[in-house]
Amino acid sequence: MRELFGYHSRNGRGVMFLRPVFSATVALSSLIGGFAVAAEPAVLVSSDLKASISQAILAGDCEKAKAVAVAAGQFDLAEQALRLCTPRSGPTSRPTAIATTPPAVEQPQVIRANWKQKPTAEQAWAFYPKAGLERGVGGKVVMTCVVLETGRTSNCTVISEDPPGLGFGEAATKIALVSDFTPTLVNGTPIPDTIRFPVNFNPPPKNIIQNLLGVLSGQENASSSRDKLGQSARNQ
Repeated sequence: MRELFGYHSRNGRGVMFLRPVFSATVALSSLIGGFAVAAEPAVLVSSDLKASISQAILAGDCEKAKAVAVAAGQFDLAEQALRLCTPRSGPTSRPTAIATTPPAVEQPQVIRANWKQKPTAEQAWAFYPKAGLERGVGGKVVMTCVVLETGRTSNCTVISEDPPGLGFGEAATKIALVSDFTPTLVNGTPIPDTIRFPVNFNPPPKNIIQNLLGVLSGQENASSSRDKLGQSARNQ
């Protein structure tokens, strides 16, 4: 009762008065014998209040979000704002975007064409140019060919020939056209492909050179004889 009423002396009589700090509802309830505090009406959270708190959360201003909620008497909302809010760490008020890495594009598996079996020195001797045999020199040719799905070659072109002018380029082309290659595979499927490769010529031993020159001379003589017979037949 001392909290509700005051007492002072006036003209020799004690006078009791009601302290004004309490609402009339509380005082009236106390006077009738029961100390009951009137229930506060429920406070509706306005959309503007929610928007203000949300903006503060997005800006990373956690203290502002809490202060706005507390000022409106929404203490539960203030606690929720603190749980959701992440304090800003720099001058930028907006959260930084998270960089995303695009999914990797699967690359096709490619196996380029190559010799199925490189010609041996002995096999290359069968195509050795006569000028190279006569000089006893070797040669190197770099060329390109289209390797078909079957592994056979076509459209061969000589890129370089060393030494030039001795017929090594023509000999390398003949070797490539009769050789077998493994075709280019893309995910296991053969496709035509143009490849670049070298063909090397190493001169055979001298005894082999003599034999090869004899064979070449015989072929030339036989070819010459066939040409003469053909010419004679045409003249008749």
